[in-house]
Amino acid sequence: MSENTPRPQDGDGTPAVGPVGSGPAPDQPRSQTPPPTPGSPLITAAAYGFAMPWAGMGVVFGAFIALMGAAFSDLGPLLVVVIVLVLAALPASALGVWWLGRTALKRNGGRAPKAVAWVGTGCFVLSALTFYGGSTVDHLAAVGPAAGLVVGAGCALVERSPRLRAVGIAVAVVGALAAPLAMPPLIEWYEERSERSTAMGDPGTDFAVLDGPDWTRTGFSDQYGRLNLYYKHRGGDRVRVETWNGTHDEPVDVQCDYPQMECERRDGLVIVREEGEIDKVRTVLPDGTVVAVFPAQHDGEADLVAAAQDVRPGTQEEREQIIDSPEE
Repeated sequence: MSENTPRPQDGDGTPAVGPVGSGPAPDQPRSQTPPPTPGSPLITAAAYGFAMPWAGMGVVFGAFIALMGAAFSDLGPLLVVVIVLVLAALPASALGVWWLGRTALKRNGGRAPKAVAWVGTGCFVLSALTFYGGSTVDHLAAVGPAAGLVVGAGCALVERSPRLRAVGIAVAVVGALAAPLAMPPLIEWYEERSERSTAMGDPGTDFAVLDGPDWTRTGFSDQYGRLNLYYKHRGGDRVRVETWNGTHDEPVDVQCDYPQMECERRDGLVIVREEGEIDKVRTVLPDGTVVAVFPAQHDGEADLVAAAQDVRPGTQEEREQIIDSPEE
């Protein structure tokens, strides 16, 4: 078609617009919102869940500090206002974390922003209710990350798929409850067990136990690097058996040269008297470890010589029993 050829007319009789020989006018480009980054909703849900236990414990701890500060301040009638504000901050903070979770998930293209927000808020409340100042704060470096990781994993499962929602809720709730309730006692037990293991000394060295049929072990302690086992006799006497397995060990006849002390050797025992009364009885285990038998608090006088005669080296099984449970 030449330049002089008339252009075809539209239905209303007007010439069609556009260069000769061109097809339909191309569509104008439209502005589109970029799709969310793959994985970002899961990361958002996990980060939100990780923060919830910290937030719950932090709100309660902050409220406690605020109330204590107000109670010890001369605020007069303003104290009531402070109390009301602190109490109102608790439900307000729960509403705030719900809104935060829902908004963050919606902006990142989450599948279940409301569900994740409810789970996170529930764990926020559980962490606040189960927060115990002394025990939790002492072990916050372990409790906080553990609770955050489990709750974060639960929120990620809720966001991942509707089929995993129930599992995610269960995981998050268990994490929010188990970390502050179960971990502090478990950590304290482990620390005490480590202390008992240290007090027992090298597994290759002897330690003393009472092997008489009428003696029952009642306790354990570690004093100045020396192992102390406490025993009760069926007749009521109580004694303390001290194994010298520390770094400041002394010979079996220590103090025997003191003016007020008198030592008697009898059948492998060193009976130490102070001003005529038996103060302690010592003996030596096969590997050279010194053992001392002392009276403990009791009614009447314990027969320390008879108790010392029942002393023998403990077995490896008894060592493990003492480490695992200091009292019977």
